[in-house]
Amino acid sequence: MSEPDDDGIRPGEPPPSKPESHVDGSVPHVPSISLPQYLLDIDRAFRAQTLSLGAAWIFVGLCAMAASGCLMARADELPARLRSYYAVLVMVSAGAALVWIPLGVGACLRRMWAIQAGLGVNYVLLLVYVAMQAASMLTLEGAQLFGALLAPSCGALIILISILQAHRVIWLDQQLRAARLR
Repeated sequence: MSEPDDDGIRPGEPPPSKPESHVDGSVPHVPSISLPQYLLDIDRAFRAQTLSLGAAWIFVGLCAMAASGCLMARADELPARLRSYYAVLVMVSAGAALVWIPLGVGACLRRMWAIQAGLGVNYVLLLVYVAMQAASMLTLEGAQLFGALLAPSCGALIILISILQAHRVIWLDQQLRAARLR
């Protein structure tokens, strides 16, 4: 038997195989045990769902900031008795949008505190949209009332979808924690 060289390889033996690496040169994590397929599916779904939730929160946060600015510019067209109330609601929405963006980044990074805080922000915003809908119905009649019902309902629908998605991510996280994978 021959002695190994300086690099630990014996003459005539093939070099040990290197693990596959990613494009950036990092070596992927290879679990020492084989996991059941359903756990791998839950982990894959958790990663995909948190990324999509975070991206949606960032996008909606940017859109809400723009919409709040446009709505604030039109606040002068409202009756005087509703102007200050409407301005407060728009400012709350704009402030929540500023909170949504960092929470979206946290969700993309799979931080559960960000997902839970974002869920709370979404519940508060749902209440704000319901209040805005009620305020807009006080002054409108007929076809204008239908338009006033439709616009906040679309915003509320987006928030409801976000709430359902956040609850799904929290459920997936609980499944991974129960399997001791997180």
